Amino acid sequence: MPTYGSTFYNGRATFNVEHRFSERLRVSNNFYLTYGTNPSSAFGYGATSALWNGQFLYGYNNLNASYAWSPRFSTTTSYTFDGIEYENSAVATSQNRYSHLIAQQFAYKTSQRTSLTAEYRYRMTDYTKSAFQNYHSHFALVGVDHAWSENLSGSARVGAEFYQNATVSKTQPYAEAAVNYAVARQTQLRWFSMLGFNGTLLGSYTSSYGVNTGVQVDHQVTKRFSVNGGASYAHSELSGGPIARQTQDSVFLNAGIGYQLMDNVNLNANYSFSTQLSNNPQVEFNRNRFSLGATATF
Repeated sequence: MPTYGSTFYNGRATFNVEHRFSERLRVSNNFYLTYGTNPSSAFGYGATSALWNGQFLYGYNNLNASYAWSPRFSTTTSYTFDGIEYENSAVATSQNRYSHLIAQQFAYKTSQRTSLTAEYRYRMTDYTKSAFQNYHSHFALVGVDHAWSENLSGSARVGAEFYQNATVSKTQPYAEAAVNYAVARQTQLRWFSMLGFNGTLLGSYTSSYGVNTGVQVDHQVTKRFSVNGGASYAHSELSGGPIARQTQDSVFLNAGIGYQLMDNVNLNANYSFSTQLSNNPQVEFNRNRFSLGATATF
């Protein structure tokens, strides 16, 4: 697209560290930063799903501390910061934002494989160029973490989200669930789903509520050769804008291969297809994307 030029750049960096100060106290930090173009997932990076958005910078950092008060009872306190900025000024006006998420979790082990949880979260999101979109949410959640076996584990959280910005105040159900399954030593399957408010598609609307769900499979064919594939779906209902109730349904499919050239160098090729349907034809699109790349780990 000539609007954004013909050359684009992609890169990412991750840094994860964990330290056990004692048998009871564990502190960890997870950092992720990416510079790229056209977020490929309907809800990956919490990014907009508009037709084409040019280059963007996205960052994420999660710091958490867990303390075991007894063999059965533990608490986890965490702080997460993330933000996204677009180079294109038209997109940046409605999408550039930063979020702070503070969470306090209480967990009680009922058995070696099952833990019951209660959790409070507070999220505050600021839009740098459109302050009327700023919002905050309180979450009151209960849940369970369970391991059916060494290969299969899952978690679920349900409760309420109390959403508020300058013009609206709403309370809606909130839910999230995840499953990790090691089908075999060479195959990993991950599924995630979330129901709640989404501040990433607001545009000129005051709130967006919907569901995101997706599955990803990775398979190691040989020591050096791997394949992967996935599918995800996102449904959003936007209100308080130019159209009384705008709906968006997005589907994202991806497949890729990887080759371990050296211990720290991986070559990869990927294909993805995404589509969006809406009662507003101006935001509908189909997208095919091919990419070739290399990853080096130091």
